[in-house]
Amino acid sequence: MKKFLNISLLAASFALTMPVAWAETHTTQTVKTQDGLTLQLTKDYPDNPSKAVLVISHGLASHSGVFGNFAEQMTNNDIAIYRFDARGHGKSDGRDKIHINSYFEMVEDLRQIVQKAKQENPNVPLFVMGHSMGGHITALYATKYPNETNGVILAAGVLRYHQMNFGYLPRPEPKDSFVSGMVALTTLNLPMPKAND
Repeated sequence: MKKFLNISLLAASFALTMPVAWAETHTTQTVKTQDGLTLQLTKDYPDNPSKAVLVISHGLASHSGVFGNFAEQMTNNDIAIYRFDARGHGKSDGRDKIHINSYFEMVEDLRQIVQKAKQENPNVPLFVMGHSMGGHITALYATKYPNETNGVILAAGVLRYHQMNFGYLPRPEPKDSFVSGMVALTTLNLPMPKAND
């Protein structure tokens, strides 16, 4: 019991020592999607003028809150962060929790957040980072709208998409890659070619 209490006190003291400057520049709001859903958006701004803006798209069964510490580190380095809960995740609306009706809808949701970030931060370089499912959505977004950002970061973006729907990525994916396997075939709502195509 004493060990648990010590850990709890340590965790509580860590939570209470969050830098005040970071807490003051952390805001949450909602954004309406094209089809009327509400997405939860958190914006983290540095104290100094932003050198860049980074929009973050999280992974499946996750939420934007997992990037809180990362956002703090980025704002300490003068990078503004826009992180949102994807439809059906976190505090955002969705038909069912963790339901993905269409990746096309999620690409448009990401585009809406990117456009908002660009509008609120004119003349500041803007990048999009996607993790896991968010990496897949980011790749789809960057392929469909190649000139809307200064670059993208794919962090474990493991799903392959069908080239017929979105076109080619700048560098083709190896035919024998993991993403050509069963995981992509069973989780993606788009038609997928066989691995030996």
